[in-house]
Amino acid sequence: MCLSTVYKVDGDNREKMFSNIQNVIADSETGELTFQDIMGARYAVSGKIKNIDLIGNKIEIVEN
Repeated sequence: MCLSTVYKVDGDNREKMFSNIQNVIADSETGELTFQDIMGARYAVSGKIKNIDLIGNKIEIVEN
């Protein structure tokens, strides 16, 4: 199973937001990103995906 950790990136700073993420939904119309963890909990933020590292299991986002 491939689970990821979501980080908020602001310049050189990186802050861990969510872990054990199994699913990402990106709504291009609203700019909302919804992350679902392995237990089914959902977290929504307004932002853009900066980078997805599938081998490192990391998702970096920039909040609006």
